[in-house]
Amino acid sequence: MHDILPLFLEDPMTSLASQAKALGIPETDIQRICMETDCRLRLVFPAETRQLELIRRLARNTTEKTPGLDSDAAYDIALALDEACTNVISHAYGTHDPSALIEAEIRISSKDVTIILTDHGVHGHSFHPDKLPPPDIKALYTNPKPGGLGFHLIKKIMDELSYEKGPDNANRLTMKRYLSRSG
Repeated sequence: MHDILPLFLEDPMTSLASQAKALGIPETDIQRICMETDCRLRLVFPAETRQLELIRRLARNTTEKTPGLDSDAAYDIALALDEACTNVISHAYGTHDPSALIEAEIRISSKDVTIILTDHGVHGHSFHPDKLPPPDIKALYTNPKPGGLGFHLIKKIMDELSYEKGPDNANRLTMKRYLSRSG
């Protein structure tokens, strides 16, 4: 299954490039056409840590093909998605529930990459990202312990974050990374 997903994702772009080349359109023009094409990928997967590597690979493979985004940025975005999914699995759902699902929607435009992560974990209703204290790096340095930095890492990687509780009891984290960052 891992080998099928990238091929599926590449088909529209490969087809476009192939047809454009057959028409004699220069490569630079083909790349511009691709930049103006938005991409939307929606994934629904079990809320289990064993799914994280697949999700991370898919996010990286998808975003690193985005014109204007280098492979380091694609890696960072995949890491942010991994951290957000880990938080959902660990905190929103709490205990293992084989029916628990996470939905990840990845939107790529000519300006940004947006990831909308949706879950229905009841513990996520009490999450208030604005009330999270800043990490105490000094305390972690002297007394290292796992966890507690994931959301702060996401904030460093992504340019915009918003969190909402939807009317359907869903928790939605929207993360946006601009292709062109100022500063």
